[in-house]
Amino acid sequence: MVQFPNQKVTLVRISDEEAQRRADALAKREHEHVATPGSEAAVRRSLEELAAGTPSYDRMGPQLAEATRQQLPVLQRTTQSYGRIKSIDFKAPGPTGGDIYNVTFETGPVVKVTIILDPDGKIVFEQLEPASP
Repeated sequence: MVQFPNQKVTLVRISDEEAQRRADALAKREHEHVATPGSEAAVRRSLEELAAGTPSYDRMGPQLAEATRQQLPVLQRTTQSYGRIKSIDFKAPGPTGGDIYNVTFETGPVVKVTIILDPDGKIVFEQLEPASP
């Protein structure tokens, strides 16, 4: 749901050793089927703040914060229409190192949320889409 239209995205080159460390960490999380610490709380907080129209931009990376500012009216209407969160279920680590959750709401559909946190716990990527049955 959140996109980065006309946004400049900076890519950072990492060493082969860092790339391998990240790949190993993701493989371990996949094998152990564990979420990134803090990601479930970040999903809940983010969705509740979007529904209220008061997202914490300081808890987001700069590109996500800018995209959220631009899309807030649509994001707020959408998340408000879902009602309160009933449950958040961790599905799997995502292929890019984030986490995938299915979020069940009172009145809306089950929504698949993919979230990536940086090492400081800021949300640098978040996507909402209908969950597969």
